[in-house]
Amino acid sequence: MGSFTGQTAIQADLHALLQGLIMVQENNLLPIQIEVDCQDITNYLHNDHLTHTNFLRDCRVLLHQLGNPLIQHKFWEVNQVADALAKKGSNLPAINSFVNWVVPPLFVPRKFEADKERNSFC
Repeated sequence: MGSFTGQTAIQADLHALLQGLIMVQENNLLPIQIEVDCQDITNYLHNDHLTHTNFLRDCRVLLHQLGNPLIQHKFWEVNQVADALAKKGSNLPAINSFVNWVVPPLFVPRKFEADKERNSFC
């Protein structure tokens, strides 16, 4: 995901969630497990928020079409892969509003192993 000029962090997170749901639907990547590091996202999906109505509506429609998968809040420290990918994406040119890596970047396997170790103690 690239830069989201002029958007708040929550708008960027909702945009990323929406793009991820679209990718899941287009590629039939079911079943899915959704974890977000922003508690507000999970709250807003259950309760409206005037500023984010359009994003929320679009996400809810796709979630319904995907069988209403559970969305869980996880602290970013528990998901280093997602955090590292977000940081990498924030350094991409603004014209790349969404990046779909065919092969994960080289740092992903190392972060994934660290996440597995960290999560085994939770």
